[in-house]
Amino acid sequence: MPEVLLALPDYYIEVVRRLHAVDWMIHNSRDADATGLYNPANYLYNIEFEDAKYVASIDLNILQYIVNCVKKPNQNPIYQDACAMLLFCRFANILIEPSLALYERINHGRGDAEEALDDLAILRALDNSDPDRLAQYMLGNPQALEAVDLPVLDRVGIRGGLTRFERLTDWDSVYVLILGAVCTFLDGSVQPANKSEHYLDWMIREFSLSLACIVYAIRLIGRMPLPKMMKYSESQSSSDRRKALCNMTPDQQQSSASC
Repeated sequence: MPEVLLALPDYYIEVVRRLHAVDWMIHNSRDADATGLYNPANYLYNIEFEDAKYVASIDLNILQYIVNCVKKPNQNPIYQDACAMLLFCRFANILIEPSLALYERINHGRGDAEEALDDLAILRALDNSDPDRLAQYMLGNPQALEAVDLPVLDRVGIRGGLTRFERLTDWDSVYVLILGAVCTFLDGSVQPANKSEHYLDWMIREFSLSLACIVYAIRLIGRMPLPKMMKYSESQSSSDRRKALCNMTPDQQQSSASC
């Protein structure tokens, strides 16, 4: 059986420690422990011998953490975590795909398109920068990324593609489905073990099926919900409750669009 041997720098231990702590990765790997999931050789083996391709679709939060390494003067541990993610993807030959994050940024308002393109330029610069510079920032040197060479973007072409549609046409339906999941989550008359079945029954009887929303609801209502999935609180004002639902709606599609 072929093998992939990969020499990693000493600081890779810190990369693994940070990624394991923040637990940002949503994946379909059966090897979910840090030893396998954060071993680049596993990815490189599958790319080389199994014709696999790995893509990391980042959301708006992750994009902001990455670009803030350059935009913010003060270093923040979460920005260092973002550098660790960049390093991991570099070593594992994982393509970083920012389209969902860019759509989320722009759909807050068409005026955000220029800022989104600025962030895209920074992302590409960092993604192609010297790994040792990323590592220096990750390890605590805030000056390591002070000056980066920004690439020249086809801003007209990219802007045209990203703003071609005002917003995704199915967003209103997704909003209702997320509202239904929240109602099920808060419904004290339904036993926790029956909530997923209750929600699916509601979708079939009352509205519409959506695989993305079913998966999201299972993680929200199930025994092991992801942290910070529930942003809605009955104690909030009406305006804040709506904003929370708007925030949760793009989350279920890994930030594919926002209201």
